[in-house]
Amino acid sequence: MGSYTIVVDTHFGEFEKSFFVVDESEVIGTPAPEATISKKIIEKFNRISDDKIPIVLTEKSTDDSTLSPRVIQGSLFTSARGEESDVNLRITTSAGQCVIGQGSDCLVTESTRKPGAIYSIVTIDDINYKIRYSGDDVRLEKFSIVPENSSSKIDVDNWNVEIIKDEQPSRFYYKVSYVALE
Repeated sequence: MGSYTIVVDTHFGEFEKSFFVVDESEVIGTPAPEATISKKIIEKFNRISDDKIPIVLTEKSTDDSTLSPRVIQGSLFTSARGEESDVNLRITTSAGQCVIGQGSDCLVTESTRKPGAIYSIVTIDDINYKIRYSGDDVRLEKFSIVPENSSSKIDVDNWNVEIIKDEQPSRFYYKVSYVALE
């Protein structure tokens, strides 16, 4: 305790700093690093030109946790100007139920964006899902599928994405978010 002065002599000058120590500090050890637990993984798949794309969902295991599929998001881009309405998505479950598409058998057939809402709630195998869909007559057709219950995983393990088109160029992009559910 007392008055101290530090003098630093550098190539660009000499500097002096004084300070007072008024209390003895406690010696604190280095904290042990906290164990990090993987809470989220996002798998991305880009620039797919195929017209049939299977999406297979399985749990992911890390060293310290098991992550479950929680969200599927996809985008279909076509560069064929004026032909946007001729290049569309059709998303079905492995059981053949159409979830998103233009057919009358599909649960969601048009944009889900309405005044006061961006999702449609649909039931697939007794589970409610929030489906978000941009609609079909756009250059970038987008969708997302997430269980309505925030502590649930996507129960459908196999999804089929079909790109309905003639010879128009298109690219499909999708990502799956896996999270540790509590």
